[in-house]
Amino acid sequence: MPKWLETAKGICALTAAIFGAIVYFASAEDLKRVEKQTVQTFVQFAESMDGRIDQQQLDSLNIQKYRLREELRKKPNDSLVKEDYEAIKTDIVIIQKRMDKRKDK
Repeated sequence: MPKWLETAKGICALTAAIFGAIVYFASAEDLKRVEKQTVQTFVQFAESMDGRIDQQQLDSLNIQKYRLREELRKKPNDSLVKEDYEAIKTDIVIIQKRMDKRKDK
């Protein structure tokens, strides 16, 4: 085989290796970027779901609070109803603070 052909093959192989390395590292950077974006998307989705769950719980607790308030009007001396009413009010405050903290982010 002529010397120039061997040199040409070597140059082609070296060029292909360099090109392959460039593509590999570019792809690795792209993969890291895509992975970071995917993780970010999942975190946002989880936060969104947490917010929806908190809102549903808050709505449910408010309904229960109003029902218990009506019950207290009917039975003002019932200690169990008073305890339940106070517990629900406390739960509402906790969920509201959690929601407010999420909004402040």
